[in-house]
Amino acid sequence: MFQRLRPTKTAARKRNSSKSRTQFYDFETLEKRQLLAADLLSSSASVGANDVQQIQVSTLKDTSHQQRQEGSVQRIVNGTQTDKHDAVGIVNGHCSGTLIAPNVVLTAAHCVEGTSDTQGTFEVNGKTYQTVKVVTHPEYGSRDVDLAVMVLSENVEGVTPIELNRVTPKVGEVLTIVGFGAIGNGNTGHDGSFGVKHEGTTPIDGVEDERITWNFDNNSESNTAPGDSGGPAFITQNGKFVLAGVTSGGTRQDAAIGDVSFDIRVDTFASWIDSIAGTNGQGGGNQGGGNQGGGNQGQSGTTFTNDNPVAISSTAASTVTSSVNATGLEGTITDVNVKIDIDHTWVEDLKITLISPSGERIPLAEAIGGDGQNFDQTTLDDQASQSIENAQAPFTGSFKPMGTLANLNGETGNGKWTLEVEDTFDEDGGKINSFAVTIETNGDSGGGQQDPNNDPLGQLAQELDLELELYSSGKYFENWGGQNEKWMAGKDSWYFILPNGQLRGPGGKLVATFNADYYANPKLLHAAGDPTLAAQLDAQLGLSSNGNYFENYGGAGEKWMQGNSSWYFILPNGQLRGPGGTLIAQLDPEYHADPSLLHQAADRASRSTQVVASEQALFHRTSTDNSFERFGEDDEDCDWF
Repeated sequence: MFQRLRPTKTAARKRNSSKSRTQFYDFETLEKRQLLAADLLSSSASVGANDVQQIQVSTLKDTSHQQRQEGSVQRIVNGTQTDKHDAVGIVNGHCSGTLIAPNVVLTAAHCVEGTSDTQGTFEVNGKTYQTVKVVTHPEYGSRDVDLAVMVLSENVEGVTPIELNRVTPKVGEVLTIVGFGAIGNGNTGHDGSFGVKHEGTTPIDGVEDERITWNFDNNSESNTAPGDSGGPAFITQNGKFVLAGVTSGGTRQDAAIGDVSFDIRVDTFASWIDSIAGTNGQGGGNQGGGNQGGGNQGQSGTTFTNDNPVAISSTAASTVTSSVNATGLEGTITDVNVKIDIDHTWVEDLKITLISPSGERIPLAEAIGGDGQNFDQTTLDDQASQSIENAQAPFTGSFKPMGTLANLNGETGNGKWTLEVEDTFDEDGGKINSFAVTIETNGDSGGGQQDPNNDPLGQLAQELDLELELYSSGKYFENWGGQNEKWMAGKDSWYFILPNGQLRGPGGKLVATFNADYYANPKLLHAAGDPTLAAQLDAQLGLSSNGNYFENYGGAGEKWMQGNSSWYFILPNGQLRGPGGTLIAQLDPEYHADPSLLHQAADRASRSTQVVASEQALFHRTSTDNSFERFGEDDEDCDWF
């Protein structure tokens, strides 16, 4: 992986104080110094310190590209040879990569430079698979998001894909790094070899917006080396490995002690990876033998299961969890069922709760069963004929839960689902044997990519915004009612949106159900029907294009535009999305047909006039709507919870 690519971020960071050095590193400066040194060696020239400032950026980029090509037999230093990690294979004969879906590999962008859609290869378990599509991140080259997705012509046989990490890694968390690159030790550096799989561990020393970094300080740690590029850095969640980083680069060519290495964070770019890979219920898996993230598609939805045991203490009150990550579901939830298998010697001690991706908590069972034992393959289903409160332990079969799973309807099913088991007494114990959630949606009830031309929620948002005249200054009075809700003004009342996407109005009446995107960014609601939104977005994001929209670069029919600090794309349904696939705004599909309506919006005098007039009207509306008197304790309309 040598070439650890041209990092463009220049923010220096201090080494972990527990390490032996406190030197600041500027990755761009170090990379330039490295490239300059290579030029000096090849030309035997003499360059003074002042000459460094005159090196042109284009020259540095050219040299970096040349280095990547020359170093492509490109590391685990202080590693151990391993036959584990079946999903890790060789990419293009000189890099490493990880299977993340049955026919999809995640690797580094510099490993596929110059590779056409059908030229890529992935070698695993003695068999070589060809690619049918190779996609690098659109910001590779401008911001060096060193990621690429390779779609294979067939499913890989006998290998369980690895699940993507979707939470922020932590400093001090242990990385397990795996790759086919060069080996060696910290004193002498790598030996230039390639082709044998090794693994090693190292603690995380830094977590940036886009990178995980670590300082190779001593021989008790391991380090990546050339040839490990594109390979995985795993962290452990609930007893299994998930893919947290993709090997990208470092500051020393020899990968010896003193190196500062970095991986690209998978969680930061998971949405983009999903959009290209079509990661769904079949994607992700568990190296340890379970099948978390493995979706079983069928007539009744998609099931995601975690069968990794989790111990429940018999000596102290405690709370334990088991989680699954649902991906690839279309539309919004129409039904959820839960299946649990829990050993416990006094089940009345247990309080069992389901937590949805939006944070909604559904009570499943609490203080029932007396001194009985076990939940034995117990299904919790709103449609069951018997409530679990009226049943006896061991609980075997199907029961209505104590809470209502239908409260989750309308949410997006994608994301982390958690089973929380609280043991409220310090005697008796057991374990969670397995946890599964089955999700039906108003899509096709299976995995797969959402049709980008079909977005009923966006259409509904526009209709409601025009009907209710929703407005906010950007201050949403969050959690005023104690449910983490966000508030907006309407033409005749106040409205709030809950974390599960439910939009509610006067008296707490349900108006419509959206998904977590609309809670995270309420502007998708209160600006959905605003004709000036395009101009506001253009001015805010600094959108531009030379007329080449790189259409369908990500395979979803999208068109790309450059912003002040990132790339943005618009889908055929009018969704404008930004870094990591984050939904920015819902626009009319006409903006996809002609993106200049968006990236030139702020330059159009007529639109500028509309912006001013609209802002004045909105201000007038709120100032005549009792301002914020609705939040007074005497207003009966506010007693909604």
